Amino acid sequence: MTNTLVKSTKMLNKLLIVLVGLSFLAMASDAAYSYITVSGNILSDTTWGPNQTYYVTGNITVAAGVTLTIEEGTVVKFTTLKPRKKIIVLGTLDVNGVDGNNVIFTSMDDDSCGEIIQGSDGIPEPGDWQKIQVDGTAQFDWCIIRYGGEGKENPNLLFNGSGPGSFFNNSICEYSACYGVYIRNCSPTFRGSTIAHNSSYGVYITGNSANPDFGHNPDLGNNTFQDNGQYHLYNDTSNTIMAIGNTWIPPGGIYGPTMVVFSSFAAVIEDDKVILTWRTESEVDNAGFAVYRSESKDSTYTKIGFVPGAEDSETSRDYQFTDEHVEPGHTYYYYLEGIALSGKRTKTDAIQITLTEKLRSRKPKLLSDVQNLPTQTKPSNLKREILPKQNSLLANYPNPSNPETWFPYSLAKAADVTIRIYNIQGHLVRTLYLGHQPAGFYLSKDKAAYWDGLDDTGERVSSGVYFYCLSTGKFSAVRKMVILK
Repeated sequence: MTNTLVKSTKMLNKLLIVLVGLSFLAMASDAAYSYITVSGNILSDTTWGPNQTYYVTGNITVAAGVTLTIEEGTVVKFTTLKPRKKIIVLGTLDVNGVDGNNVIFTSMDDDSCGEIIQGSDGIPEPGDWQKIQVDGTAQFDWCIIRYGGEGKENPNLLFNGSGPGSFFNNSICEYSACYGVYIRNCSPTFRGSTIAHNSSYGVYITGNSANPDFGHNPDLGNNTFQDNGQYHLYNDTSNTIMAIGNTWIPPGGIYGPTMVVFSSFAAVIEDDKVILTWRTESEVDNAGFAVYRSESKDSTYTKIGFVPGAEDSETSRDYQFTDEHVEPGHTYYYYLEGIALSGKRTKTDAIQITLTEKLRSRKPKLLSDVQNLPTQTKPSNLKREILPKQNSLLANYPNPSNPETWFPYSLAKAADVTIRIYNIQGHLVRTLYLGHQPAGFYLSKDKAAYWDGLDDTGERVSSGVYFYCLSTGKFSAVRKMVILK
């Protein structure tokens, strides 16, 4: 009996030692991971970060009237356990990344950012988590969302009847198993963002145009769309989508009934006239464009012209309209109204241009006459230079080219200018160093950048699609062109 008791006591002691050892091992393992585990309802204003990692192990709901603020450098990782997890925003989501220190939403298996999650296999995949669903209001700035979209018609990011003021700026949405962004019954703004590598559509838009929240169309400007399964942009409504200044890199197309996709709309002054130029990337059911003008942004606009459209086009088209009835010293506002063959109408935002005041004087015929003129009426003072208000890269001409072409651009400030040309595979084929250029318009052939169709080795490039990128330090812009032989 005594021997049995002694043996049992020894076995119990060994078991306790093992259990204690396992307990310390678990504590040591937990201590090696410094992320914060989160799930459930957020019922009061909360801030995550900055520069911390949060591990989402269950669905999160931001309650109505509550704000979740996520600061720069914060990484939010979702468990891959099924059912896949999501964040639902009934209140407000305020994502405040900065350039070079983004906020990131991703899979727990994504070891490229933040703290490594215990159990990560280091191989993130599209569909590892579900989505961020915004029923309230969300503002994303310098943010990356990737590897979501699990389930039928689920995106990385869903704007679901979202309130006014929602936007997705300077951000990236990529590697969704379905849609990158799904927009339903609302009109968020996208600026300077990248929508890329999503399995189905880059941006999918649907909804009831009678919904009061759908007061204007989603506004997508100066974004980059690249390698999005079937479509970069799929408009499943009867509304025209404003998409100005975007870069569309294949594969991926554009679809939408009664839709005109604008990639640029600009105004310049030449010879005391205002020249309006715009480009469309695609047109469906488009009868043409009515041109409207006003001398006050918020007053009544007058129709001053009409430019016929292409009706249906899947390729880029350039348009121009010249307004000759302008006066020095006046500011003018212009907008375009796209008119569908069905009669539906939509308009762009207004753009502004100011003609500098100048003296009107009869031009002298002789040099001696010029020398005898009063100082204030000499030709050097007859016309003050009009400078662009912002940098821009315009459509090359001719396009298609065979093979030489010109790249017009404008500079708001003096800058070092470089143009790089890439083929459809993204390989650099030619670099044009234009040097330090003063502010101004570089539009005509004697001022625009010239390319002779040769690569950096002096060989003539083959026919196909190319992209040209202008950079001036902080500013860069990309456009597409075609070379045909």
